[in-house]
Amino acid sequence: MPSGVSMKPFLESESKTVRTEKDWFAFELFGNGFVIQGDFKLMKLRTGMYGDGKWHLYNIKENPAETVPLEDKYPEKFESMMKIYQQYAKDHNIVEVAEDWNPWAAAAN
Repeated sequence: MPSGVSMKPFLESESKTVRTEKDWFAFELFGNGFVIQGDFKLMKLRTGMYGDGKWHLYNIKENPAETVPLEDKYPEKFESMMKIYQQYAKDHNIVEVAEDWNPWAAAAN
């Protein structure tokens, strides 16, 4: 399923949201992975990007600052979103980078 959708129904007030609860959006940037589906966001920030290198699940509607990880509370949601990211990574030939790699530190040297 493509992750891009038309905003036309939302902009013309035919829908209250751009995406449904089943639609998702995934991306990777500098080795960090993200999936957004409904009110949930699954993300991994590598240690080189000041994260802990682990996948975490957040409810971005109730906790927009992403301070309360929910992977233990919603393990089924965590697993289903992990599968989405894994398929996304496979379909887009995502190349893993070293956990401690920092693109800005490398550019400064």
